[in-house]
Amino acid sequence: MRCCRKMANNDEDKLYIIITMCLQNDFCEKIPQITIEEINSKFGHKVHLNYEETQRLWGLNNEMDKFINDMMRTAAIANSNDDDFKEYHFIHIRDWHDNSDREQLSELKVFGDHCIKGTHGAKFISPMDDLIKENLRFNLIVNSNSLNSFVHTNLDKNLKSIIESCGCDMKNVYIGIIGVVTNIKILFLAYDLSVTYQFPNVFLCTDLTAGFNKDGHDKGLELINNVALAQTQNLNDFRQKFEIL
Repeated sequence: MRCCRKMANNDEDKLYIIITMCLQNDFCEKIPQITIEEINSKFGHKVHLNYEETQRLWGLNNEMDKFINDMMRTAAIANSNDDDFKEYHFIHIRDWHDNSDREQLSELKVFGDHCIKGTHGAKFISPMDDLIKENLRFNLIVNSNSLNSFVHTNLDKNLKSIIESCGCDMKNVYIGIIGVVTNIKILFLAYDLSVTYQFPNVFLCTDLTAGFNKDGHDKGLELINNVALAQTQNLNDFRQKFEIL
């Protein structure tokens, strides 16, 4: 990771950081129309979204795929232009388990073996997996094996490094969140960013986040709005906010 330029912290300067949460095959790989029991049997664990939430997350017209491609393309163009007032960085938090680690066995016993490092299930969804590898300059990966993404990870260090390398004031930092699971890891992340770290501009895309089911997603959004204090937006507004058009 490197910052393309130092910011003057004028009003038009914007550092866009989009954090993706657990966009991995074991959580949200596309699936046929089957029941949650069949999903659990197929994957051998209990962390994949149900069919309806998986469909909603990807979108009727493959909006998730389009957004991932568009955000990478937009960042590549903006970050290579020294005259642009925008800078983009993406942090991808992935569930990353080792079933030989005794400290992780309690979670794996409850949910089943999921996101085991080196497996297909732990890989990022397509096309994100390949696009990250092609654009390492502005993509960072954070491995996490707990519900709170700041615990025992380098997320805090990476955020500080990006912001400091750009010489950016907090008011010019805009953080976006997409991914899963809305009422668990997404909720904790939104709370920590907005309340604990007091970032003033935290936005969550409701169309590109999901719970294990729609009810869990909706309850998560309610808590995020009322407790975590992050701002929620639909996909169109989220694209506008982060200038990914």
